[in-house]
Amino acid sequence: MLHDYEKKTFERIQTLPQGFYLSYDNDGNVVLSIKAVAGVVTSIVKGCPITLYLIKDEKLTTLYIIDNPQMPLYFKGMDFTDKHTEFPNFEEVVIELIKAESFTLVLLNEANYQIANSKINKANSINIFKKWHADSEQVFEITLSNTSLKTENMPMYIDSFQNKIWDNKLIHNKAYFKFDEYTIDGKHGYHQEFSFRNILSIYYEPNKELFHSIKKSNGEEFTDFVLIYERAVVLIESKYTISSKQTMFNKAISKAVKQLANAEKTAIEKPDSIAYSKVRQGLANFEVLLKICIFYDDGRDLSNSFKNISTSFTPETLPLFISIDIFYQFASYLQIHNENYKYYIIKNLLRIRAEYSKKNQIIIINGFNINTGVIELVK
Repeated sequence: MLHDYEKKTFERIQTLPQGFYLSYDNDGNVVLSIKAVAGVVTSIVKGCPITLYLIKDEKLTTLYIIDNPQMPLYFKGMDFTDKHTEFPNFEEVVIELIKAESFTLVLLNEANYQIANSKINKANSINIFKKWHADSEQVFEITLSNTSLKTENMPMYIDSFQNKIWDNKLIHNKAYFKFDEYTIDGKHGYHQEFSFRNILSIYYEPNKELFHSIKKSNGEEFTDFVLIYERAVVLIESKYTISSKQTMFNKAISKAVKQLANAEKTAIEKPDSIAYSKVRQGLANFEVLLKICIFYDDGRDLSNSFKNISTSFTPETLPLFISIDIFYQFASYLQIHNENYKYYIIKNLLRIRAEYSKKNQIIIINGFNINTGVIELVK
């Protein structure tokens, strides 16, 4: 069963690229809504711990998704409700969540599909909070959930808008989306591909500027995604690994590098071999070409994880590597701050590629400052 949001609350959640929102249901009970991309959604469904984190001198509420204990993902949020009367430094709904013995957890993906809607039991921690509030400790933290949601009856979505713009086919040649199908071994990559296509569709027009799963005339795959905008061509491969083994990560990333190298060669030397006419036309007269490998960062040490890649390929051969959640934050920031965001998304990535190509360095983007708009690179 889907959670029935009030219109105002759902509109607020829809505007979130990623993050969380605290609200109340019709009975006045607390609802925690978490919106995330494919890999994070999977971790939460499996039951990774979710913790609430407060700092005395900070107005923001922090929610940690501990998908990896060494480098947990976190979201910050505020302006959910008015301030609490007894504890005016904190919002009312945050205090109510601390007091609650249960709350509703609604998990959504980037397309605002509800993946899970579950009642979560927890301890009433208000006395612990009051003690913390009175002492000198700066940080308050409680675990909200570490419960698997895999037994939930997850809904199937038939999205008429998505079907229409993508010629009645979603990912994996399905005209619907059902999360359960992407938990099967070998299918996880389709979930990220679906997630990334939804993200790109926000910024670029499908089948005009954005093309998915384009093939050559002989039936061979060209690349996962092609962006064509103002005589710039962007070739993108999406790779998602769930194995903690470094060899599996190397295999997936190496495959992406080779696929993108072949796609680049085809774009430059044999554009007429592309089956889709609009892509052929775009490739006939482009000025710049950028290769991107989108990957899911599961908290592994990326500086070590990419060592084999950087030694196995020459720097000029390598694409720009960027984690899917950072790309989403980066693109969302530019959409808010720049009128011609379509141009600036590509321009900024091209600038980074050109700058580091001169230094013969591998480019791995795995951080983004939402206050300054500065991209952070793995060194």
